[in-house]
Amino acid sequence: MISRVKAKKGKGQNAMEYLLTYGWAILVIVIIVALLFLFASQPSTVAPNKCTFASGFYCPDLVIGANQISQNTVFLAEIINQQNFPVTGITASAVINNVTLGPAQCVPSSVPAGGASYCTLEGAPLGVSLGALVSGTFTVNVLSCGLLPNYPQTGNCVNAPPQTFVATLLGHVELPQNAPTTTTISTPTFTLTTANSPLSYGTTTPAGTGIYAYGSLVTLGETPAPSNVFVSWTCTGVGTGCSTGYTGTNPSPTITITNTITETASFAPTSPSSGFQPGDIYFLDANPSGYNVVIANSITDKIVNSIVVPGGAVDIASSPDGSRVYFEYSGTDTYIGVINTATEAVIDTINVGPVGTGQLVMQPAGSKLYLDAISVGLSNVITVAIPSYSVVNTISLPSANSFYYFTINPSGSTLYGEIGRGIETIDTATNTITSYNSLIANCAGACHDQGIFMSPTGTNLFLLYFEGIPSAFDVSTSLPYSSAAINDPGANFGTRSGVFASNGGSAYLVDYSGSNTITVDTSTNTITNTITMNSLFYTTDYIAISQDGSRLYVPIQGPSSCPTFPYCGNVEIINTGSHTIIGNITDSQGYPGPITVLP
Repeated sequence: MISRVKAKKGKGQNAMEYLLTYGWAILVIVIIVALLFLFASQPSTVAPNKCTFASGFYCPDLVIGANQISQNTVFLAEIINQQNFPVTGITASAVINNVTLGPAQCVPSSVPAGGASYCTLEGAPLGVSLGALVSGTFTVNVLSCGLLPNYPQTGNCVNAPPQTFVATLLGHVELPQNAPTTTTISTPTFTLTTANSPLSYGTTTPAGTGIYAYGSLVTLGETPAPSNVFVSWTCTGVGTGCSTGYTGTNPSPTITITNTITETASFAPTSPSSGFQPGDIYFLDANPSGYNVVIANSITDKIVNSIVVPGGAVDIASSPDGSRVYFEYSGTDTYIGVINTATEAVIDTINVGPVGTGQLVMQPAGSKLYLDAISVGLSNVITVAIPSYSVVNTISLPSANSFYYFTINPSGSTLYGEIGRGIETIDTATNTITSYNSLIANCAGACHDQGIFMSPTGTNLFLLYFEGIPSAFDVSTSLPYSSAAINDPGANFGTRSGVFASNGGSAYLVDYSGSNTITVDTSTNTITNTITMNSLFYTTDYIAISQDGSRLYVPIQGPSSCPTFPYCGNVEIINTGSHTIIGNITDSQGYPGPITVLP
C-alpha cells in the first residue's frame, strides 16, 4: 500500500516538473497562434497602414480600399514634399499584391517645399477579403525645380529634370463604400496673394494673402490710385501653378485655386512724363546734335523726356531714393550735372575742374558721390558731398596704380578699383589707399580693364577684362583675396559690363562679342544661361537691372545699315525669369550708352 502511494506521488511530481520545464514554451506557442489568428481575421486591429519613402516625400495618411460594387481597388494617399525646393508635374502609380494601380495625376500637380499633394489611384480587384493585409510599392514621379542650376536665382522651373521616389506599402483593405470619400483625407488648401506694382499706384482685392480650399473660385479686383490706370494682371507660381491663374488685361477675372500663386496688378500713370516714377530708366545717348539724358517709363517702355547735355557725356548714376540723377559731362572742365527727377530738370552743376573724365559711383547711403577722373598720366578720385554739391576731397593715385573702373561696398566704407592685374582699395573714412593686391588674372592678352562690380553682400567682386575670362574674388578673406575664373565653354570670351541681382545669387554680363548677355550662378561661378541679343544690333558697354531684379536693360547701337549710324539704337529689355528679350526702348534719334534705373 505504501509502495503504491509512493508510486502515485512520484508520477504527480514528474507531471509538475514537466509543466514547469515546458510551460513557458507552450505559452509562447499559444500567443503566436493567437497573433496569427488576429492578423489573418482582424488585421486592422494590429497593423497600421504604412507608406515609407527612403527620402524626398513622406505619407501622413493613406487608405487602401475596395469598391463594394465593382470590387475594384481604390488607393488614396497624401504625400508631403520634404525637399528644400518645389516640384511640379506630379504623377503616381502603385503595385499592391501584384495588382497595378494608376497611373494617376496628383492634385495639385505642383507643390512648394513642405507642400502636400493628394493622389487617387484605381485598379483591378486584389482578390482578398475586406480587412486582409496587403503590401506593395507606391511610385511618385516629379519634375524637380531644385535640379535646375539657376532655379534659386530665377525661380523658373521650365524644363525641370525628372525624379522618381518609391515607397513600400503595408496596410489592410478597408473603406467598403461605393466610392472613396473625401472625408478620410482632408481637402488641401492653398494661398493666394495679390499685389500691385508700383506699390503706390493702386490697390487690389482680395487684399494681401488668403487661404482657400482646392477648387475655390476667386474673383480678382483692382482700383487705380488717382492719375493712374490699370494695365494688366500677371500670375506667378511654381511650375504649372498658374495654369488656372490669370495673366492678361481683364480687370476682374475669376480664377480657380489649385496651387499657391501670386496675382500682381500693374498700374501706369495717366501722364507718364509728369515727374518721378518708380523704375524710370535714365540713360545717356549720343546724337547728331551732341548728347542727351533720355528718360523712359518702365511700365510703358516709352521715352517720355530728354535733357540736352552740353559737351561729351560719360557716365550716369542715381541716388538711393531715386530723387536725383547725376551725369558727367566734359568740356574745358569736367562737370557733374544734377537732375531733380520730380521735375525732370537740371537743378545744379558741380565743377570738379580740369581733371579728365571717368566713372561715377554713388555711396549706398546717398551722402557722397565719387568720380574717378582720368587724365593723361594721372588718376584722381574726387569726393562730392550730397546735398551741398561741393568737392570735399581729391585723392591722387600713383600713375602705376591708377584705375578707370571702380566700385563701392554696401556699407560705403571701401572703394575697390581695378588695375589690370590687381585690386586697389581706398578707405572712404580716411580717404587713403589701404592696399594694393596683385592678382594673377585670367587673361589671354594684355588684360585691359573693362569693369569691376560688387555683390550686394559685399563679399564678392567680379572683374571684367577686354580679352580675358571674368574673375570672381572673395574679399571677405584676408589678403591676398581668393579668386576663381568664371567657368565658360568658350575660352577668353571677354566681357564688357556686368551687374548683380539684388540677392547676389546671379550676375549678368555682356560679353565682348556684343551678341550675348550671360547669366552667372555666383555660388558656383558657372554660366547657367546665354541670351542671344538682336542679331541686327551690336551690344555696347553697359547694363542695368531693375530694383526687383526682374528686368535687365541693355543699351545697343544701331546696325551698320542704320543711315545715321551710330546715332540710333535700342535699350533691349530682358526678363530674368524667362531669360528672354521681352521688348525694347527705341531711341531712334540717338545711340544709348551709360544707364541707371530708379528704385
